[in-house]
Amino acid sequence: MKKYNFDQRKYLSDFLNGLSIAWFTAGVIAPLFIGVSDFPRFVLQISGSIGICIVLLILGISFISKK
Repeated sequence: MKKYNFDQRKYLSDFLNGLSIAWFTAGVIAPLFIGVSDFPRFVLQISGSIGICIVLLILGISFISKK
């Protein structure tokens, strides 16, 4: 496995955290402003988006916490 220096890991962590925020905005906040026609699909989209957001956030934090 390739070793990355701290600056590379920090950059990747920042990128993944930014992607997590963007995904949260696009997948969770934006659907709240549009009309909901199918409530089960809306709940599935919100929960899936939150799940992806959490996974990206955990990945971003894990890159920074490694020594």
